[in-house]
Amino acid sequence: MVTLNSTAGLSSQLLGRVRRYKLLPLCFLCIGVGAVVALALSAEDMTSLRFEFILLLIGIGFGPTAPLTQVALQNTVPVHDLGAALGSMNFVRTLVATIMIAIFGAIVLANAPVGARAGTLSQSFLGGASVTAFGVVFLVIAATLAASFLSLFLLEEKPLADSYAR
Repeated sequence: MVTLNSTAGLSSQLLGRVRRYKLLPLCFLCIGVGAVVALALSAEDMTSLRFEFILLLIGIGFGPTAPLTQVALQNTVPVHDLGAALGSMNFVRTLVATIMIAIFGAIVLANAPVGARAGTLSQSFLGGASVTAFGVVFLVIAATLAASFLSLFLLEEKPLADSYAR
């Protein structure tokens, strides 16, 4: 969480100093996708130190994406459509996140015993299902980040506007 917020703030400061603003989130997303894939593939023999390092890389990879894509959107749409565009972007982000959380929960609980009494979903079930199920979840997350990489790659990069017409 600290690296996510720190890299988001640092990338926002860096944005005014670069000409190619799309390059930053693309590079950072590569780091994030690689870290999530590493997490998925090494879930069985993960140590605490390796897990913390991978989480650090995920924060570094994903943190700059939100502010930089917001700037790219602000730079792309006309000023009179800015509010609608930002509202739509935030709505879609929230909606997709909600749907993905439901999908991740379904993946993890896919092998839960059917008809079990309430309160009987034990830690032993979750412990046995977690390595495989969470590995699949992290691969789905990597695919989602790769789709956002592709979307950002296909986005037209326009020169940053230093002012706007009032």
